[in-house]
Amino acid sequence: MPADISTVSLSSGPALRFEKDVCLYGNYMAPITVEWAPNATTDRRLLELHAYWLTLGRDGTVPDRKRFNPRAIAKLLPSVFLVDVLDDPRDFRFRLVGTAFTQAAGQELTGLRIGEIFPPEFQAQVFDGWNAIVENYGPNWALGMMWLKERDYLQWQGVLLPQSQNGKIDLLMGAGVFGKTL
Repeated sequence: MPADISTVSLSSGPALRFEKDVCLYGNYMAPITVEWAPNATTDRRLLELHAYWLTLGRDGTVPDRKRFNPRAIAKLLPSVFLVDVLDDPRDFRFRLVGTAFTQAAGQELTGLRIGEIFPPEFQAQVFDGWNAIVENYGPNWALGMMWLKERDYLQWQGVLLPQSQNGKIDLLMGAGVFGKTL
């Protein structure tokens, strides 16, 4: 039984590697690769959203969500999604999902929690990655294969960026791009 390898790169050090068997639909699902910085293969739309997010912060702090203006990134909106950070217990709910993401997922995701969308093994990886954003106040760059059996030929890349209200991270702004090869 092969072990899946997942990589987490920390901005202050080398990549950390861990093995995890993940079974999905009777097959082994490729893990999500999470990085804390973009790389040479990062899609330009993700880089543009990150650049915009950087302009929203002050003195290196997490941007206040009130500063977000959708008109400033109008051409990126089909790929953009917003996620509410819920507490007690911690969970994540899609507040808004762009049309490109919705089409790739094959269903409307707005209003759904991650456990209502993703298979358990994939959901656990998403939860861990998104929770790390909240706990560490930093962006998350990720890539992987589609979580749906009927669309497992698609690859995806994404970036997720924290936003705060009154100093507390309560919203994640992200973008996802999908394709046969990325």
